[in-house]
Amino acid sequence: PPPPRILISEIFYDAEGSDEGKEFIELYNSGEGTSDLVGWSLRRDGASLATFGSKSEDNTVMHAHGFLLAGFNNYNGLPVHDLVRSASLPNTAAEISLVNPEGITVDVVRYSASVAAGESFERNSWESGEFHPQATPTPRNSLSGS
Repeated sequence: PPPPRILISEIFYDAEGSDEGKEFIELYNSGEGTSDLVGWSLRRDGASLATFGSKSEDNTVMHAHGFLLAGFNNYNGLPVHDLVRSASLPNTAAEISLVNPEGITVDVVRYSASVAAGESFERNSWESGEFHPQATPTPRNSLSGS
């Protein structure tokens, strides 16, 4: 089958009230193959946010047309995260990069404060690099369907 194509699909960085326990970055596998993301990483403005598989409890497998939920700032929301880190996402602006184990950036999303508190930043389509504000964040994890 064609190789997996892993994309950043949604970012929730500015919850109403405190952000603690609510921030997430959701990934989507738009390809036809299953992928194990051990060694992949998420970076914020070049600095590491998370390396997949660096903790034994991380779920790193993404099935075709499946999701993976990386929770930040001690994420404790539903659905259950596939991995969680204590790092937080800035509310004003950032560049989030998804990097494969070879160090190649496979996706980049830049966001700014144009999204209101309580809204997420969601990809328009799997073929598009464009994002839009989503009034109701919809985190999905590895157990979620497409």
